[in-house]
Amino acid sequence: VNSTKEALKQPDFEIYPNPSKNGLFYLSKAKEWAVFSITGQTIKVGEGQTINLQAYPKGVYLLKVANTIPQNIIFWQIGFLVPAFC
Repeated sequence: VNSTKEALKQPDFEIYPNPSKNGLFYLSKAKEWAVFSITGQTIKVGEGQTINLQAYPKGVYLLKVANTIPQNIIFWQIGFLVPAFC
């Protein structure tokens, strides 16, 4: 059986700091990633080890890293990145 859920892998990286007080997040390994608003709008797409959300308002965002189960990260302790199932 080949389902979307089975195709997603457990993350082989960490996100830190979590929570972030300044909007900067770091991945322990370089990855392709995308950040979405809670309504699904693409906010930022990138590749590498740094995710910079300093230019965006505090709130809830979604983080998707290519081919892995999405991870939660907390931005400013007001909102957090929640799983994006794409």
